[in-house]
Amino acid sequence: MTNITKPIGKRNRLVSKDEAKAMLEKYDKDKKQEVEQIADELSKQEADEVVNIHGHEIISREYIALTAIALKFDKIAHEYFNNFSDESQSVYIEIKDKHVTRLDMYSQSLEEIPEEVNRFVKLKCLGFASNKINEIKNIDNLIELEILDLGDNDLQEIGDISYLVKLQRLYVYKNPRLDSSGMQELRDRGVTVYS
Repeated sequence: MTNITKPIGKRNRLVSKDEAKAMLEKYDKDKKQEVEQIADELSKQEADEVVNIHGHEIISREYIALTAIALKFDKIAHEYFNNFSDESQSVYIEIKDKHVTRLDMYSQSLEEIPEEVNRFVKLKCLGFASNKINEIKNIDNLIELEILDLGDNDLQEIGDISYLVKLQRLYVYKNPRLDSSGMQELRDRGVTVYS
């Protein structure tokens, strides 16, 4: 039987694998209930109703997407997305005209671009440098995107990103397994590729 140590006060006691599994299931259930409660509250709002986050107005459907991303880090949107002023921090966000226009999530140990990012249709700048991302996906709705930073990840190929019709700069430096095919096509379109 596999055991793990569970701290209790100043002592430790062994917890069986079954007890650990039960604790995790309870945590997952509690987290699921929290997500469902937030989603239920927000779903009662109109799609274009405005929510306030740290003094910035944002339409509720984008706030829901921010909430879903923040919950991946066991936080709520107001806790996780609280930096609107310091671009040098690992998590940074800009909101203009009630839409997310810039989102940086550097060094967050992400293995993929969160699917919720695809809801930020007015996004112009997206940064996911220094993560563990191996595929460009979940951004096909981002037709306003001008800058995409995926440097220092684990990309193997760029793939077809022709849907990013306004893309001007693509950062894919420090992706040691990246196949460079497809870069010339982007350069021919006028995209500056930093590899």
